[in-house]
Amino acid sequence: MSIMLELYLGRLMSENTVPQNNPKALSRVLKPFSVLLITLSLITPACSFFILTPGVIAISGTGALLSFILASIVAVLLAVVWAELSSAFPISGGDYTLVGKTLGRFWGFIMLILVLVISVFSNALTAVSMASYLSVVFGDMNPVVIGLVFTITATVISIVRIQVNAVVTGIFLAVELLLLVLITIVGFMKASHPVSSLFLHTVHLDPETKTLASVPIGMVVGAMSVALFTLNGYGAAVYFGEELVGARTTMGKIILLAVLLSVLTQIFPLVAVLLSSNDLHAFFSADHMIEYFLETHVSHTTTLVASFAVATALFNALIATILAGARLVYSSGRDGIWAAPINRALSEVHPKFASPAIATLLLGSLSAFACFCSLNFLILATSTVLVATYFFICFAVIAGRYHGKTNIGHYRMPLYPLPPILAIIALIYVLVSTWQDKFFGRPSLIVTGIILLSAMAYYVLFLYWRKDWEIKGPDEYVDNGH
Repeated sequence: MSIMLELYLGRLMSENTVPQNNPKALSRVLKPFSVLLITLSLITPACSFFILTPGVIAISGTGALLSFILASIVAVLLAVVWAELSSAFPISGGDYTLVGKTLGRFWGFIMLILVLVISVFSNALTAVSMASYLSVVFGDMNPVVIGLVFTITATVISIVRIQVNAVVTGIFLAVELLLLVLITIVGFMKASHPVSSLFLHTVHLDPETKTLASVPIGMVVGAMSVALFTLNGYGAAVYFGEELVGARTTMGKIILLAVLLSVLTQIFPLVAVLLSSNDLHAFFSADHMIEYFLETHVSHTTTLVASFAVATALFNALIATILAGARLVYSSGRDGIWAAPINRALSEVHPKFASPAIATLLLGSLSAFACFCSLNFLILATSTVLVATYFFICFAVIAGRYHGKTNIGHYRMPLYPLPPILAIIALIYVLVSTWQDKFFGRPSLIVTGIILLSAMAYYVLFLYWRKDWEIKGPDEYVDNGH
């Protein structure tokens, strides 16, 4: 198997797939399955389950399943919005392009800055988080050093051909999915509660009395915002639109399949873990709930293996997010947003690897520097910024329908305009709930506001007066409408 894999990778590395008529174009070489693998790697189901899902359980206890069901509904609403926009504009600029093409240059630039901030700081957050899981296996490790090493490594890997990266991320993805399958099987085999208890008799650990108590519906709904983040990433498929064969006809399907798999890979292991927890008080009190589950029902060795698997999943997610973010940076250079020399450099495509190499190196370098930021700042700088991007995407699809700009797409969402309107209502609730959290949520919203105002100021001072930049795509989208 390893020899076959090496031969396959070697063949991919040696193929010359750069279009000769446009040396700055990305190569259209990816099949839908390859884009799906990269997208799921960016979603990173195992990391979401180990790192974020315990946060949902901490809030709503066994009502976490209800929280995830609500979050899944919102995720599907957002997914059909992304699917329609991405089907019309499957361009490497991703969310920036989707908003810019429908709402105009100003809002497109705002979206560009928001996504760049998310990309840089979430890359750093992912990288430094690896230290805590590797430390379980190898002893204490410096998060900054680990973050730098793996950010640089992931950046180098991201420069090679996109087909190679699809194979690499696919292998890592298989490992984390196997881990989730193992947890699901063990949980259902050890189940000691009926499934009905997750709907009719939900309990959580009361933070004041430290005893089990019924879960108020407000906590179930409140935990939905955290659950929503565990499912995020399905819309990132659009960043590979210029490298996907038949992008307009398949992009919507990829996004919808990605959100479905994202939901399934979270809900099944969640149900299994909750049903198998004999001592709910001890489970809710554990510092690391999923590790506690493995220690209780399997073995300490399995916990060590799982920690290492989560670390590899984080590394896989880092590769995927750098791949997506690099294409955003590449697109911004091609559109001429920055100074001329910077634009030329960022829009270059490597002659051998057919990748936006300089854009990748720039994003990787910024992410490496961000590893020196505190963990709290990295979380503050990414959490509610993500919610802001959701709002822009919803308004973008409404504007696209109103002006007929998304008519060129092959996917049209059902029941329009209910999906974006319902998603906006849910997001408003998330923002209100976040603002009520004085210790974390409110500061995060303030950081998001500062980022928004800074981006607006930059546009007014420098870009408003320039008429020499426009949101473009590859020539084939402009000329032939494919």
